[in-house]
Amino acid sequence: MIEIRATSSPVKGATAVCIYGAGGHAVDLLTQLSFDARRFDIKCMVDDFRPDRQLLGYTVMTFDQALSQNPDAPWLVAVGDCLNRKRIFERIESHNRRIISFVSSLAHVGRVGELGPGVQIFSGCYLSDNVRLGKGVVMNANSSVSHDCVIGDFSTLSPACILGGRVCVENEVFIGLGAKITHRKLGQPLTVGKNAVVGVGAVVIDDVESGATVVGVPAVSIR
Repeated sequence: MIEIRATSSPVKGATAVCIYGAGGHAVDLLTQLSFDARRFDIKCMVDDFRPDRQLLGYTVMTFDQALSQNPDAPWLVAVGDCLNRKRIFERIESHNRRIISFVSSLAHVGRVGELGPGVQIFSGCYLSDNVRLGKGVVMNANSSVSHDCVIGDFSTLSPACILGGRVCVENEVFIGLGAKITHRKLGQPLTVGKNAVVGVGAVVIDDVESGATVVGVPAVSIR
């Protein structure tokens, strides 16, 4: 369920929310939130390693402090790394706290088959019909996913990624900035295996094995 469309300054009736993360992806998420028409109240940012500071005017604190001071607030997870994002989801859920999704009003979302909990879809993204996004998927700005694609849990699409139709991205895959993924033969599905990494600007036209890193045009495995 999509639960937040927001801007940077709270208004009456705004939804209070805590954001786990205070690095680069958190800055990008705050910028995305500022684009939107509805507003909500950011109570804090969380960084256990560098608390007691400000990020774009918001207070950064530890996770335990955030839990104590905001017992009823839902959470957004602003962490770009796939495995760290999964770990943080598990940490928040172990405290019976709710993780919500963000879909920019400046994204173009078709009749998707499924959006998992905690997804983030930034401005300029395009999702065609019959697309499924798993739990905790992040689509960064100006990414495009065509028809009948499946994106597995905690995968990350960096800005300006393009996926052709019938591409299956398994869990915890990182796709680098500007990468393109499409099958070599028309109508033939393509799979990017679990924990794979697709390099910046790569053009993938064949299946990628689980755990592999692929780079280049056309993409080849370097691990």
